[in-house]
Amino acid sequence: MSDRVLFLDIDGTLRPHGCRPADGPWAEARDGVCPDRVALINALADIPGLSVVVSSAWRSDVGTMGALFRQGLAIPLHPAWRTTLDVPPRPGIRVRGWQVERWLAAHPAVRRYAMLDDEDEFPQRLRPRLVRTDPFVGVTPGHVEALARLLGG
Repeated sequence: MSDRVLFLDIDGTLRPHGCRPADGPWAEARDGVCPDRVALINALADIPGLSVVVSSAWRSDVGTMGALFRQGLAIPLHPAWRTTLDVPPRPGIRVRGWQVERWLAAHPAVRRYAMLDDEDEFPQRLRPRLVRTDPFVGVTPGHVEALARLLGG
């Protein structure tokens, strides 16, 4: 049972702006994501019950599931692998946070969660669970350590 979830943004985390992957030039990065950033995230794979939910704009493409595994992702995707594509019912609501909250409300078995994102589109009540990256650097070992603490690894 998946009781821990990593809400994963892709652009600015696994695909930082100006990324030059360790295994070759940008054009050789598998599916447009830096494999060395995916390898960093894989350090979380030993956390019991952890799965990934895609909260990125990439969630609108069902091909994202296969692409993440081709890129070497070792953490399983949650059966409900993406947040809603819906938008908040009124202006002024932080979109990504609203989408995460809707997903969590539909999955009460989730006990721990964290969000990895390069933007702060989350209400104050979710911010303690946010690990924010520099969009030009992407995920770093320090971010992975912070995620492990939040997820209980």
